[in-house]
This record gives sequence, structure tokens and C-alpha cells, in this order.
Amino acid sequence: MKNNICISISEKPGNFGKIIHNAGYEELGLDWVYIPFKITNLENTIKGIRALNIRGCSVSMPFKEKVIPFLDEIDSLAKKIGSVNTIVNDDGIFKGYNTDFIGFQNSFKKLHVLKHET
Repeated sequence: MKNNICISISEKPGNFGKIIHNAGYEELGLDWVYIPFKITNLENTIKGIRALNIRGCSVSMPFKEKVIPFLDEIDSLAKKIGSVNTIVNDDGIFKGYNTDFIGFQNSFKKLHVLKHET
């Protein structure tokens, strides 16, 4: 059994996230597993994640804004954007992040897109 479990919070989970996450965990030698979940009740899902001590979650639409009230902390960037796509459970403290923006920003840097060009 894997020691660290991560899940998706999604209305329509697919296998792409599962494939990418689990391949990454394996490549890094981590004893983790990613499981996609279809959810219908966000509040009960968060309660279940807390009870089961799930290590982290990816968050899909339409839950990216709706999940914020259920978190203990929100990263300053996610707070500014008003959207969370990643939840990390650190010893029972649920903190929300927005890695979408960071990925978008890094892509622009790699493409050498200047601020005045966007």
C-alpha cells in the first residue's frame, strides 16, 4: 500500500492526471499514488479527505473557487487570483495554491514573451 495518497476533486475526472502524477512519483522514487475521484458534494469530500489524511488534491472546475472556504490557509498568489487548483495537507493543515498561473508564467518566460507583448 502506498503511504501518500493524492486525489482529484473533479466532476469529470480523466486518466491523464493519473498517468502523469503516478509516472512522476515513480520516476522520483516516491511511495505515492494519485487517484482520480468524481465528486458531487464538495463539503463532504473535504471532510472525507481530512478524515482519511489524504496528502494532496488537484482541483478542477467548477470547484477551484468553491473550495476556498473549506481550506485553512491560501497561498498569497492563489488568494490574489481567487482560485485554487492544488491543495496540500501538511499535518492536517489544508493550504491552497494556484499552480496554473505559475505554469502559465513559466511558459511565457521560456517562450521569451515580454510583459508588453501580452
